Amino acid sequence: TAQHWDIQHEYHVQSLLWAILRPVFPGLEDEENLPSVGHKHPRADILVPSLSVVIEVKYLREATQSARAKIIEEVAADTSLYLTDDSVYSSIVVFIWDATNSTHHHDRLIDGIRKLRGRKNVIIVSRPGEWKTGTAF
Repeated sequence: TAQHWDIQHEYHVQSLLWAILRPVFPGLEDEENLPSVGHKHPRADILVPSLSVVIEVKYLREATQSARAKIIEEVAADTSLYLTDDSVYSSIVVFIWDATNSTHHHDRLIDGIRKLRGRKNVIIVSRPGEWKTGTAF
């Protein structure tokens, strides 16, 4: 029978990515703590040690400029904590699930994230146009 998955938040997206990437990257690590930065204890979403890459997952819930700006701000903060001078990771791939299906804003969001140091790539996946937020597929 067909299976349905209601993608409601970032952890659902992480689980989906994990299921897709784990067969390809057997050493994949999920929700791992990275070395402390002073009093801050960063926790990465998904790590690909064989590529020295951190995959940072974001969930875009609102179709507002401030929500998109917040994503850029969060990625900038994450990048500075994950890619420290003593980190074994050298780059970040940002994966964004766009629950708003605001594809007309993707280019500007991608351009903003691409200006950050250490960013390897930005991938934005929109929920299919027929879905409503909170709808199972």
